[in-house]
Amino acid sequence: MRQKDTYLVFIFVLALTGEARCELPEGPERDIVLANCTGCHSEKLITQNRMSRKDWDKTITWMQKTQGLWELPSDFRMKILDYLERHFSSSNESTESYPWGKVLPLKETE
Repeated sequence: MRQKDTYLVFIFVLALTGEARCELPEGPERDIVLANCTGCHSEKLITQNRMSRKDWDKTITWMQKTQGLWELPSDFRMKILDYLERHFSSSNESTESYPWGKVLPLKETE
């Protein structure tokens, strides 16, 4: 195999393994979350946080007002909130005094 072909195969394999290591749990709304959230920040920012649905909604609004997040169609916003509430909800309604809610420590990854 030529060196150029070897590099192309290597890049292809890296792309596949990167997709396979998605940190967000499977779910019907995961693709919408990936498409609308990870363009600006990594999945880690989602997975390290726990918030109530209300606080996730406030965080989306904060990102739209201050961070350049685009306007989401209302059905997309509801699906994103459904997903975040199902997988990353807080155990209580109160959160830290950050505009984005509770922040959990990052876990070491391999």
